[in-house]
Amino acid sequence: MATTLGPREIADFPPPARLMTISVHAGEVFANQEKALHWLQAANPSLGGKTPLEAAQTEQGYRAVEDILMRIKHGVLG
Repeated sequence: MATTLGPREIADFPPPARLMTISVHAGEVFANQEKALHWLQAANPSLGGKTPLEAAQTEQGYRAVEDILMRIKHGVLG
């Protein structure tokens, strides 16, 4: 039986696993691969000017990126 891991468990994984996870999550949130890729590569003020891909290299940054994606998904932008 497969176990589904959540963002908090994946934060403990090495950066490549985190990058794959946020890439998939961004694709789901934006429902458009091109828009998701643009968002992942654009500097984000909520991440101290880093891109989501840069921020996700650390556990803390990964968690921040996941939090932003959840807020976008649920329409909580402020």
